[in-house]
Amino acid sequence: SKKAVRDNNSGVSPQALITRGGAIFGAVGVLILLVQIFVNSTRYHARLADLYLAQANALRASNGNLAAAELLLKELTPLSVDFGKAPTSIYEKAIEAVRDVAKAGAQSRK
Repeated sequence: SKKAVRDNNSGVSPQALITRGGAIFGAVGVLILLVQIFVNSTRYHARLADLYLAQANALRASNGNLAAAELLLKELTPLSVDFGKAPTSIYEKAIEAVRDVAKAGAQSRK
């Protein structure tokens, strides 16, 4: 009766194939989760480093003047540091601007 349960081509039972497939699916899911955690953590630390660098630059530029340092800190430092998505890059903004100009040009020709 074991021969009836086994697959004729590979000699592996369907239960073993399902178990293996589930284990592989679970391992891939955990790997994707770990990569997302790593990317978000790296993004957060990069933003935190930018915040500290902006604060250091503001303090250096103020030359000890507390009022100037406060003003520069408000202007140069980001408002918050979070785990959100990365801001759009200058290249993405440029590509979007070119698309908008192309759309406007196509609409004006009509």
